Amino acid sequence: MHCHRNTRSGPFPNWMLSTGVGFGGKTDDVDWDVIGKNNPSGRVGTPEDIAGLAIFLCSRAGQYVAGQTIACDGSVVGTS
Repeated sequence: MHCHRNTRSGPFPNWMLSTGVGFGGKTDDVDWDVIGKNNPSGRVGTPEDIAGLAIFLCSRAGQYVAGQTIACDGSVVGTS
């Protein structure tokens, strides 16, 4: 993704989103509450959680961030 001021970012790694990314889009039989209990934040991530990170990286505040993997996962990586 290219943002203004030549800021660049790649795909956003994530743990599990309520969109079913980790389930190949098949979410009909998914119990999100059970999955969320396995996350230190106590919930499953939402598209808005990822949007916040994208907005930061595309803003002036994130213009000097480069070559980093930022875990947007409710602290799964930090507690593994």
